[in-house]
Amino acid sequence: MIRPYALWLHTWFFFTNLGIPVVVFFASDELGLGPVAIGAVFAAAGVVGMAVAGSAPRLERRHGVGRVFAATEWFASPLAWTVIALTPTGWWAIPVLALGHGLTGLSTLTAGLGMSYRSVVTPDPLRARMNATIRTVNWGSIAVAAPLGGWIAHTFGNRTALAVAAAGLLAATAYLAQSPFRTARMPS
Repeated sequence: MIRPYALWLHTWFFFTNLGIPVVVFFASDELGLGPVAIGAVFAAAGVVGMAVAGSAPRLERRHGVGRVFAATEWFASPLAWTVIALTPTGWWAIPVLALGHGLTGLSTLTAGLGMSYRSVVTPDPLRARMNATIRTVNWGSIAVAAPLGGWIAHTFGNRTALAVAAAGLLAATAYLAQSPFRTARMPS
């Protein structure tokens, strides 16, 4: 059960971090937003994250880790990044971009569940190695994804880089939703 989760998580980290550095340039250069507006847009993810984080245990008990993940990540990843990539210029930019970032805040719900689940199901002697491996691959991917996102944005445009992030997250979420992980439940 950890393998499909880990593969999804590695892909999620890669494509999320391909898109994140591009958003600020996109918002300032193409949408014409100032620093306060961009800060407010990024804050939307934190507000949503704080609002939903407390519901994770209740949702997990009712539906299981896998189902909560599968349902939540459709909104938090591919839909959120598609909304961000399609943000219009003009006065609609702030609410649409805030909506997209707000949806990414739903990942707060799945992040805690994922870390808890992998810790609970991994035998004690392997837990440190499992976490170290997952974290090394995830955080190490940022060193490749962020510059790649910048190169795509510079070469093909900001919206193209954001669309690549959305497409990668769509593939990752589709994989997770059809994998055995969708039936994962916390052991009693």
